[in-house]
Amino acid sequence: MATAPPLMDFPQPPSYEETMVTPPPPHYHLGPPPPQGYTSGPPPLQGYTSGPPPLQGYTSGPPPPQGYTSGPPPPPGYAKVPQCPYPPQPVGPPVTSPVVSVQTIYVQPGVAFGDRPVQVHCPACAQFVLSRMEYHSGTMTWLSCLALSFFGCIYGCCLIPFCADSLKDVKHCCPNCHNVLGVYRRL
Repeated sequence: MATAPPLMDFPQPPSYEETMVTPPPPHYHLGPPPPQGYTSGPPPLQGYTSGPPPLQGYTSGPPPPQGYTSGPPPPPGYAKVPQCPYPPQPVGPPVTSPVVSVQTIYVQPGVAFGDRPVQVHCPACAQFVLSRMEYHSGTMTWLSCLALSFFGCIYGCCLIPFCADSLKDVKHCCPNCHNVLGVYRRL
């Protein structure tokens, strides 16, 4: 099998050991030479100086800590103006976004209220409950009373339907919040 000749003869990059032992070659820039006193390359280490001494009134190195000044003192008549802290923020009610209420509607298909308790979802308290029944006199109770009075039960026997729950209408209520869930009418 034949191998293709290399396209160009590029120099190989130096290995890791060679770069750690020898410094990198200098970078050559095209253009005019740098001005007098300009140095290229990394800055000198702190504590070491190279080149001419700094001019009088100027300092080299890191900036002085806050509160200290560098350079000559200000002329007489000038004083440092004290800075005031930020003005206090106005105290008032916090800004709130409008409240959005979400109403969940449960559709209960085929719930038939009768004369027995029903397992149902209460829309007011959002709980599944077994309904509590309340009996009230309705149309069937009054018609039964009227029918008994026609048959001769005049002396109080016609009031028996008002004592029998099986002849009264049924109101189904929630045992938690007492909300009316449904009504079963006999007639």
